[in-house]
Formats: sequence, C-alpha cells, structure tokens
Amino acid sequence: MPTLTAASATAKWGEPIGVTDNHLFWSVDRQEFVPIGEMEIGERVQTYHGETKRIASKLPRPGPPKEVYNLEVYGEHVYFVGDEALLAHNTYPVEIALGRWDQQPSFWKVLVERRKLHHLGSGGQNALQRRLALGDEVFGNLDSLPGPFTLQGHADYVLDTTRAFISSDRVKRIHFDIGRIGSTRRTLPAGGKLSDLGEEGWGGFFARQELMIIRDSPELLQKTKFYLWGRRQHLSVDDIDNLLR
Repeated sequence: MPTLTAASATAKWGEPIGVTDNHLFWSVDRQEFVPIGEMEIGERVQTYHGETKRIASKLPRPGPPKEVYNLEVYGEHVYFVGDEALLAHNTYPVEIALGRWDQQPSFWKVLVERRKLHHLGSGGQNALQRRLALGDEVFGNLDSLPGPFTLQGHADYVLDTTRAFISSDRVKRIHFDIGRIGSTRRTLPAGGKLSDLGEEGWGGFFARQELMIIRDSPELLQKTKFYLWGRRQHLSVDDIDNLLR
C-alpha cells in the first residue's frame, strides 16, 4: 500500500495519504478518475475548494501490510480525502444485474432487490433500486449527446461503454436474466431510431446486445450467472446461440 503526497506550488511538502494502487483520484490533466498507481509525479489532482495540487511523491508504505476496507458512497460515489480534501472515487467491486426490462418483475424483485445487485438504469421503482443504479455514473448524461438517439449512433456508445465497464475489475459478478430475450425484435430498418421499438423493445434490444457481448468473451462468461424469470440456469455458448436466433 503506497503513500501519496500531494503539494501545492507554494508548499514544499503536502500531507501524506495512505492509498492502494487501484484507488481512483480525479486527474485534472486527463479530466477523468484514474487509479493512483497509474498517475504520474507532477500530475494535478482536484480539491474540494476547486484548487489543484500536484502529486509530489508516491512511496511504498513502511512496515507490514495493513488491512484496508472499501466503502460505497451513496449517490455519485465520490468523496474528499485528507486535510487537503482531494477528490476521490470509491472503487469497490460490484455485482451487477443485466438483461434489464423495465416491466420485468423477475429483474427488479428477484435480482435487484432480493440480491441487492447494482444495475445500469438511471433510477428505479423505489429507493433501493435508485440507490443501486449505476447508469448515470457509467454512461454520463446521455441527453447531452448530439443528434437523435439512433441504433447506428448513440447505441454504439452505450454498448461500447457497457462492454468496457463489465469487462473491468470493477465488476466481479454478472447476473443475467434471459426471460424475454427470445421475443425481442432483432433488427431495425437502416437509419431506424431505437424509439421505434417502443418501451419493451428498447430494453429488449439492449438485453440481446449485452448477451452477445458476454457470449463473445470467455472472461465475461466465466463471471456470469444466468437466470430465467429469476430461476438459476446453466447455459453453454450453444444454448446462448440458440436463444439469440
């Protein structure tokens, strides 16, 4: 567990903070949260008061290993560390539910609520579901993207972002409900908008695409458990292919 020291231009030494390499701090230079182990000496970090500090040193912490704990911050999952109040993000491994249908009871009741799994929605039907939502954090503000939300356009962004997120160390287990995959419309006319699918078709389209992403990755298959209307299923790649036909 290394020790981070951040200092301002006028201060020779800053406050040392004990961190783990995968802990995320906001990089002013990159404009994103970056694992501290990947940040460079001299890289700028953000404080609560809007000031910037530069990383002055990263040194191994002396002595034997110490037990540390992850924490989950409600809402935006960010907080400020130490007397310098450096902006950090809680990087905790999560279990996530995929195969989402807005009106699918087995998704909400059996997976999200009973198992208390995170999901990629922006909210939910009650306070627990909203607390477990990661959509805004993972995708950002989709409404700010230019142009109509089309299959050929912004859907690619959502799927690429989903692939990167579920493939990362942040997600330790995927729980996927296949309940309505087979009844989902598979294609759209060229240039068609996702809104043309309607509410159920929208969720079903993304569920199918998420399942394809998992099917094509041995690593994702390894960390995925499948369900049918909330009941555990054991699926092979051939089973998934048949389901997607």
